[in-house]
Amino acid sequence: MIRATFMACVLVCGACSGSESSDNPGDAGTADVQTDGTNKPPAQGGLSLSVDASSSPPSGASCTIQAHTASIGQPPPDAANPGGRVVDGQDGASVTCAVRPSASGFDVTGIISRAGISFGIQGKVAADGTGTADVTYFDPASAITLKSPASTPCQLSAPQASTVSAGRIWAGIQCPGLAGEATPALYCAGQGHLILENCDTQ
Repeated sequence: MIRATFMACVLVCGACSGSESSDNPGDAGTADVQTDGTNKPPAQGGLSLSVDASSSPPSGASCTIQAHTASIGQPPPDAANPGGRVVDGQDGASVTCAVRPSASGFDVTGIISRAGISFGIQGKVAADGTGTADVTYFDPASAITLKSPASTPCQLSAPQASTVSAGRIWAGIQCPGLAGEATPALYCAGQGHLILENCDTQ
């Protein structure tokens, strides 16, 4: 299901700079009035993902695209700073996400897109901020979609336990493998940070 939504969001383009929310976690853009009369701030987020060669590619596979860092939000998030967040529906950005409490912690799904870059995540995170996730990333420079293999999910780690809560996650991402969706012989690795806020909680 995340793949279908993700491919729709790949078409979203815009500038990497512009109006963004502040660096204070939890700040939001203009609230939307919901059908039940309550104000729900729009989802917002940021991304930093560095893609490079994998240290352990499968036999016959290699990372043939140029090493690069994809960023959404200025500055993008890192371990010490959540960065500037883009807001869903503003300046060409699209952010949809859910961080739902579960018996073991939180279930996380999300897609963030801007300026041709699109990043999707689906996984589970413990209350201490550690977990695993399946990741999908579209690189506009090469027009290639990379995915974490089912056998090698990405690892998530929060800078602080408090950075994961219902409706919000700020975490580091370590992907030992990102394979070409249509070209399995393409095999890279990725690492970076992601923040998603004002997400659905149910």
